[in-house]
Amino acid sequence: MRVETHLLLEECLALLQKVDRQQHWYSLDDKRVCIDCQQIFSGRQIEVLDRGNNGISLHCPTPDCLSDSTHWLLWQPAPAKEADEPKEPAESEFSFL
Repeated sequence: MRVETHLLLEECLALLQKVDRQQHWYSLDDKRVCIDCQQIFSGRQIEVLDRGNNGISLHCPTPDCLSDSTHWLLWQPAPAKEADEPKEPAESEFSFL
């Protein structure tokens, strides 16, 4: 049986910071990638399960994925490639006579 409890945003962040001892959470918008299912998710999407006397556990939000916080890595977008970055025009392009 599953009982849903809604927490305030501050409570959710404090819970992530307390339970996930592998990585620090700065906000609920921080993202992780699950090494089991390869999905990217934010702290807002994580499933929090209360196991009674066994404490609280965090789980990947992907259906059928059984991973917990020990299977997550910090996700950072790849830096923009040089070709994707706007280039400043050369001085000669702005030369007027």
